[in-house]
Amino acid sequence: MITTWKELAHEYLLKQDYLAVAHYYEEALETEPENYHYYWYLGLAYLLLGQEDEAQATWLVAMPAESPEEIEVWTTYLVEILSTEAQRQESLGDYQKKLAD
Repeated sequence: MITTWKELAHEYLLKQDYLAVAHYYEEALETEPENYHYYWYLGLAYLLLGQEDEAQATWLVAMPAESPEEIEVWTTYLVEILSTEAQRQESLGDYQKKLAD
């Protein structure tokens, strides 16, 4: 049973409804603009919608420029999110290819 908006957003991500994912994270950022994790997932949704410029702009807004070390930590976290989604997308492609065969 889905009990939080984050779980619901994740379900929409799995269903490839990236507009819904973006909607949930946009709303979350209205109430918690300091939560940088939300920017990472909003940018991911934009990227998956084919809005690369919007995705990059979203990530750059969230990147705290306080120190090179902090930027490295945030970049590493973003890369982990993108890598996980790339692997998921790749496995979806394999699955869809098998369905077409």
